[in-house]
Amino acid sequence: MKALILAVALVAVPHAASAADPFVGTYKLNPAKSATTGGQTPPDLTLTISEDGNNLRIATSGKTATGTPITADVLVLPKAGGTIKAPAGEADYDSTVVSRKDPNTIDMLASLKGKERTRVKLSLSRDGKTLTRSFTSTNAQGRPVSGTTMFDRQ
Repeated sequence: MKALILAVALVAVPHAASAADPFVGTYKLNPAKSATTGGQTPPDLTLTISEDGNNLRIATSGKTATGTPITADVLVLPKAGGTIKAPAGEADYDSTVVSRKDPNTIDMLASLKGKERTRVKLSLSRDGKTLTRSFTSTNAQGRPVSGTTMFDRQ
């Protein structure tokens, strides 16, 4: 009987769920606080970050400056960091090194045949309300593009 009571008590007590990664959430671009040199900042951009086991899934959607929809793009990153291969058919890069110096910072370095193509840093504010994405890259014409885009948590 004691075993039955103990079993019922254990089932009734909620288990402590592991805390979600601080980046998990939906973020909307704040164009007034964003700037890009060598390219355009889209007027409408949403990042949806979710957990998938040991990975973070970053889905991007929105519209370009001309109003063309940005097709849903999904990037899967290892939460603890590591090297990932580019999806099949990707011509701009073949691998990305992901590192995390703390829970609120993710650094990414995308390369093609060992040559750096794009560097991105995601920084989440301490209160979790603002996501800053800083980047440097090279556009299709071989010119440098850089910027900082600010996102507000929804």
